[in-house]
Amino acid sequence: MKDVGVSWAMKRVRDIKLPDVSDSASVILVSVKYTLSGIEINSFGAGQSEITNRAPRTIRLHLIKAFLHLNGNWRYKYGFISHSGTFNANANGISVYLGIALGMDRSEKPTVNVGHCSANINSLTVRVQAGWLTWFYNLILKICPAINTAINDQAQSFFFGTKR
Repeated sequence: MKDVGVSWAMKRVRDIKLPDVSDSASVILVSVKYTLSGIEINSFGAGQSEITNRAPRTIRLHLIKAFLHLNGNWRYKYGFISHSGTFNANANGISVYLGIALGMDRSEKPTVNVGHCSANINSLTVRVQAGWLTWFYNLILKICPAINTAINDQAQSFFFGTKR
């Protein structure tokens, strides 16, 4: 059952149509509007999976070490400045836990409800393509990991007298 279910789910994940995402944020008193569009799932791997039956009508699905590769388009507008390009995103070390309740409604039609869902992504890498500004955007994306490493090294040195 597990192998058939996971194989079926993996095939369906690639066919999922992800919605466009549009929002805005305030940056130094000016609104930045952005859109991610045309988001496609290139590949998905379930890693390790476990499907168990709990109680008479509950199925639990747990995926660990899964990965997901996406690509799409991005666009922003900041005042009179706007730019657009494409992106690739790789999420690795994904863990997903689902509790699915099976039942029947009053007319005895089968029902399926997700009772619990949690997810965690261990690492996310985003690569931006934006013409001549690509180098700048990708430099910005490296700031957080660099800060994280610097803080971890400083903390390690402060508390233990050594660097990692």
